[in-house]
Amino acid sequence: MTANGSDQKSNIRFAAELKRYREDAGLTQADLARMTGVKREYISSIELGRIQVVYPDAFNALRHALQFPAFELLEAMGFQTDASEQGVLPALLVLLRSLGEAQQQGVLTIVKSIHGATNGAA
Repeated sequence: MTANGSDQKSNIRFAAELKRYREDAGLTQADLARMTGVKREYISSIELGRIQVVYPDAFNALRHALQFPAFELLEAMGFQTDASEQGVLPALLVLLRSLGEAQQQGVLTIVKSIHGATNGAA
């Protein structure tokens, strides 16, 4: 993946996505902090758009607790991922959010193989 930059616009988009996932899970910042070991103040700073998750351990802890597809929030942080290069449709993102991590990977494998077939790959 390559960075597009960590400008304020990316911070705000990432903040909104993380907050939406937390609220959809019915968790407070304090609940999420207890579940993940990530300080509530750090979560608050992320959700206010002051910072992005910099440390992989914090990102992974939040991802596992909230069950969001990693590529979606990485893109919100300003990174280009394989998923964005493959043109994942918004409807597919909705579906992926409802699946577990292993199921998400299976769907992405299928989508990549379909994409290769439609582009003339053998």
